[in-house]
Amino acid sequence: MPHSLISVIVPNYNHAHFLPERISSILNQTYDNFEIIILDDHSTDESREVIEKYRENSKVSEIVYNSENSGSPFRQWDKGLEIANGEYIWIAESDDKSDITFLDELVRPLKENLQVVLSFCQSVIISPHGNILGKTNNKNLSGIISGAEFNRRCLLGENIICNASAVIFRKDATKKMNRAYLNMSYCGDWYFFAQLSFMGDIYVSGKYLNYFVRHKNTATFKPKKESFNEQKIIYQYIRQNPRVQESDIVHALRIKAFGYLQIRRQLDSKEDRHYIYQLLLSMDRRMRFIFLRMRIKKLASSIYHLLISFRRNMVGD
Repeated sequence: MPHSLISVIVPNYNHAHFLPERISSILNQTYDNFEIIILDDHSTDESREVIEKYRENSKVSEIVYNSENSGSPFRQWDKGLEIANGEYIWIAESDDKSDITFLDELVRPLKENLQVVLSFCQSVIISPHGNILGKTNNKNLSGIISGAEFNRRCLLGENIICNASAVIFRKDATKKMNRAYLNMSYCGDWYFFAQLSFMGDIYVSGKYLNYFVRHKNTATFKPKKESFNEQKIIYQYIRQNPRVQESDIVHALRIKAFGYLQIRRQLDSKEDRHYIYQLLLSMDRRMRFIFLRMRIKKLASSIYHLLISFRRNMVGD
């Protein structure tokens, strides 16, 4: 089977320190038919100097420097898609890196099955110094899953694709998408993948081939109330599909409620916490009951442990 061209889009903003390793992990791929498109979003660090070192590389087909910052990484995605010549697309974020077999592993199901529109692998989450912070674990989904099922199980309540660098998708499928994700600052990738998923099947690899660098400038590092506005739009988009069942909706609402309770102390202010809480309540009338049930369970657990502690103290006396 001939090697189809893959367009590797590298959107960059102030990641001069990470660029050499990022680009090296692309150039060293065992799959060799690819082009690299580097898009710099008006960086203020030494990114231009680093990027220019690759201008003469035969794999680099395009380098574009923005005269001003676009305000959204997803506008850079769109620009890259317009330039791309490949049948398949890899958005290789400039601060991440990959295993050398990444392209070989993920392009295979796309070539073998025309119904597959998106293919992704597992990610190792690392610090800027290379320390492992965590790993994704979606092995129960390994293999091909229908896009509609993937949306309701994996994207309705949360986005299990934690990093765009772990994904390859068909360029042609993006031509049928609306461009609402361009107006998003935090969850545009989530909305992008949700739209793609409704167009065909999804291949999930259980292999850890992507290294997602988590640092203070990572978009998901600290929760923002604006991201919850975007999440509501995505939730409503997926929920309107007739294949989404009531059980899927309740499960998604529980995930969102639990997620909020986990991160609320990280929010900037009491006003932000109240705003997001009201936003979540507006998603579904059952959300208030879900929050109440979670609080009751937490209170019951606290009372139980208090009684156990009291009993132990009494026995000790």
